Amino acid sequence: MFYKESKAVIVTNNKKVCEKYAKVVDVKVAENYIGVLTTAKYMVSDGYVLLTHPQAGSLKPNQTPYRSVMLEKGSSGGTDVNGVMLLDSAIETYHKFIKNHPVPIYEESIADDHRTIDQSLIDNAIRNYLK
Repeated sequence: MFYKESKAVIVTNNKKVCEKYAKVVDVKVAENYIGVLTTAKYMVSDGYVLLTHPQAGSLKPNQTPYRSVMLEKGSSGGTDVNGVMLLDSAIETYHKFIKNHPVPIYEESIADDHRTIDQSLIDNAIRNYLK
């Protein structure tokens, strides 16, 4: 099982991810999609290593309101330069897509489908992390 003593952290704006993992891993809650990306970028700049791609799942930022990323406290104390570059690119992509096509306000059943997709991506990341 995944325990709080782990160095891993999930940054999310998805209540399903919070509910499933808050008791077993540190979870940082962001207000929205861009908040997840910017929080993760600050954490990577502070010595964390990005474990999941910030654009996992091939969903465009204007197609889903939910995003979760997993990071791990780095042991070297250095900056994960590749992680910063990936997050910078994801932030740039977010702004490019949102500029002309904002995320629709989904009815609850569709929003829940998007939360489930995001959660499944983190579920897979955690399984791989534990191997």
